Amino acid sequence: MKYNKILMMTVAIMGIAVFSMLGCEDVDPDAVSSEDSTAAILAVNTANAALEDLMSDMVNAEPGEAQEMMDLLDFGVPYGYYVNAHELDHRNNDANFGLALTGFVMLSQDPDLQDMILSWESYFDVNEPFLVEGSQGTMGKHGFGLPLSLDGMRLPLAPFIEAPMAMAKMSIDDVPQFSQFQGLVDSLFLPVIESSLEALDAIDDSTDYVFIVSPAMQGEPESDPIEIDLTEIFALEMGLYGLKSVLNTVVAYNFDFVSFDSVGIVTELAQDSDFATLKSNGGERLALAYA
Repeated sequence: MKYNKILMMTVAIMGIAVFSMLGCEDVDPDAVSSEDSTAAILAVNTANAALEDLMSDMVNAEPGEAQEMMDLLDFGVPYGYYVNAHELDHRNNDANFGLALTGFVMLSQDPDLQDMILSWESYFDVNEPFLVEGSQGTMGKHGFGLPLSLDGMRLPLAPFIEAPMAMAKMSIDDVPQFSQFQGLVDSLFLPVIESSLEALDAIDDSTDYVFIVSPAMQGEPESDPIEIDLTEIFALEMGLYGLKSVLNTVVAYNFDFVSFDSVGIVTELAQDSDFATLKSNGGERLALAYA
């Protein structure tokens, strides 16, 4: 009798354990409460309204200086709301798309990047852009295999890649060390591109997803709304992957000069110099670019 009681208790305990494990399997770790889902929608609506105001101001503005344009590109407010919406509900496609869009444009607000761009503007105030007599540019006439023009890249993100292309054409005697830009690529550009790609990837399976670009976002209140669907999103992802490849190629090589005079130029162009040679991790970066 005692044996039977122990057996029955054991079976009961095992049954409870199995039931508990089955119950755990039914719990979705990515589940979002209805309250959080509703709050995410409200945050997206607020972000869209802030984006409308910002885009309208940008379209109708006529900035004359680089700093004025960078101030207009302050997407911090809508970006903050998209981040909040994503934290509340990571499945909200509008939050993912807005996070990817504004996060990438937010690059313009980085202070180190602003300092570099403003230094370029100062240079072009006293030099003719792109056509400096007697110089082939920091990447040489043919760019060492890298594209030196937007036509050579064919990417739908021209505003974001004009700056590095401009840097490639600037006079050797006036540009900062190219490693300064390469450092920003590693610490700023590539992490943001990865984050944007991750957010866009979350939308890929939503075949009916559409983001509405309102007339206010276009800066023309009487225009018709524009629909952005997966076609444009795939094109944007393609552009980001292309830019990621180019940037990984850019950081693979050494383009610094020991000095910015004739001696430095002769030194770097000598046969045994390290100019235009692979860095210690250059092979790894080119493999990433290839992938």
